[in-house]
Amino acid sequence: MKILIHQPRLSYYLGGGETVPLKQAELLSELGFEIEILTSKPPKYSSVFEDFKKNNPQITIHELELSGEQRNIYDEEPGKDWYRWDKETIFFGQKSMDFYSKLEINYDLVITHLLSDSLFVPERFRNVLHLHGVPSEKRAIDKVFLVRPNNFVSVSKSVKDGWESLYPELKRRSIDICYNGIDANKFRDENLKRDIDFLYVGRLLPHKGIYEIISALYILKTKELNFNKLVMVGSGPEKENLIEKIRELSLENDIELKDGLSNEELFNLYNRSKIFLCPSYAKEGVLTTMLEAASCGACVITADACGMPEFANDERNAVLAKPQNINSLAELMERLLKDNTLREKLRNQAKLDIQERWNTTRTIEELAKLYKSYAR
Repeated sequence: MKILIHQPRLSYYLGGGETVPLKQAELLSELGFEIEILTSKPPKYSSVFEDFKKNNPQITIHELELSGEQRNIYDEEPGKDWYRWDKETIFFGQKSMDFYSKLEINYDLVITHLLSDSLFVPERFRNVLHLHGVPSEKRAIDKVFLVRPNNFVSVSKSVKDGWESLYPELKRRSIDICYNGIDANKFRDENLKRDIDFLYVGRLLPHKGIYEIISALYILKTKELNFNKLVMVGSGPEKENLIEKIRELSLENDIELKDGLSNEELFNLYNRSKIFLCPSYAKEGVLTTMLEAASCGACVITADACGMPEFANDERNAVLAKPQNINSLAELMERLLKDNTLREKLRNQAKLDIQERWNTTRTIEELAKLYKSYAR
């Protein structure tokens, strides 16, 4: 079975819609699928993409280079809004039309991971669109884009429900659910000394709950609670505003910001952290970083929102804060920091749950089954 992944951002951006397709490509290739990738040639590759190319020589990668003023798109902050993505989609789509016109081979499926990308997949190919999150607003242009995909795969039930709420016409079309999962054999508990009390890993965006996190930490500090530090890993358009807020709350000595870490460095942080914070309150499916941290033995505090409860079962394998509620988050941070017994119970159950349900050895088989059914 021959599959092309059409995703211009795979080569440089580190979001769920980029890192997940690369992992899926690798695993599907191991299952015997013939995988090719169509992506952009940016000024600088991400370390994840460079590692992928080095470790997967069996996967053919086609890189299209934007020309002239189109390359200014890389100077704009990625992830800030949908319009930046749409512009890149159009620029890349124009280049891809030439690529597709010269093809002498056929693909059973062409996979896209952003709605607007689907518009540039020729009709002669069956297009499968993966839905990684829910748009923050309804756009008239999206109704045009939604006509193109032949099949839809959502990363969670909440994402599926969110799209159907925005665009009720999707209820007449089948949206399958296939969770992403993680490699539980790679992300494992190494029994290291957990000398980091709190860890956040993700894009620096408001809906990720980053301001709720630092405000909750401020509450703990005003209560003179003894804690080590909070490490926040990630980049994004809110970085400067976040730094200013940290200064405003006089938390410079309590929060360490990191960016551009290797997989090994991130794995080490997961294993050294007691509590992983991911209080996202909008757009998200089931966060891969939450699963990775939990698999490495960190205890999870997330929000009772989005797709988080599809993994996080309150008081069983995690604890759920009220969405956008600083006091609720602070109370849970204090409670877990003080209660070693509860932390052990939650984190041990989470590791078991990931092995049984959220391991990629299971989720990739489910995805492969869906792809085979679409190609018939």
